[in-house]
Amino acid sequence: MGLTLVEVVVTVEVTFHEADFMEVTVEDVGGHRRNPPVESLQRKVEGFTKLRPSTFDNSDNPLDADDWLREIEKKLDLTDCMDEECVALATHQLIGTARAWWDSFRDSHVDPMHITWDEFAIAFHEHHIPEVVMDWKADEFCNLKMGNLKVQEYANKFQELMRYAPGDSNTEKKKMYWFRKGLHWGIEIHLSAHDCPTLHALVGKALQVEKLRLEYEEV
Repeated sequence: MGLTLVEVVVTVEVTFHEADFMEVTVEDVGGHRRNPPVESLQRKVEGFTKLRPSTFDNSDNPLDADDWLREIEKKLDLTDCMDEECVALATHQLIGTARAWWDSFRDSHVDPMHITWDEFAIAFHEHHIPEVVMDWKADEFCNLKMGNLKVQEYANKFQELMRYAPGDSNTEKKKMYWFRKGLHWGIEIHLSAHDCPTLHALVGKALQVEKLRLEYEEV
């Protein structure tokens, strides 16, 4: 049977601060009362679990891994956990193939009980969000065509892939250039006379043109 989240972090904490865990009474530190370490740790774990952190296994979409890590980081920012505690809490949410990767990474680490958050985050990115896949997705973004898609379907796909190509989508001008480039020519030709200030406005105009085209075809 696997360890509970409390047991996992307690195990990590005992290794780091064994001497502190031997103290079972409340002591004065700098004029402030300090709770016993185990009680404090359980409070941290309970606070984290109340935030309902999601688990991660694997995904064909590498940005799912990025989204998961961002979510976990945001939730950990709401706690007062130390660096190693954050690693223990986050990795407890890894399951399946992601858990197998973590076990292998930890077992091969020169100091597995002192893996920092930065080490974990960098290793997680390198394994689950490989640069070559990001490059493929960026190329897919630049070559995206509307084809037989509806404007909204095309816009949704465009927005999804845009995250893979930050250098080609970091201004409204660039976003609109690539969006226009992939539009069906019958819609793009009607948009050429419109000067839209944002991608949102351009999508709105494209939807209007599509609606008018469909209404005309039905007549």
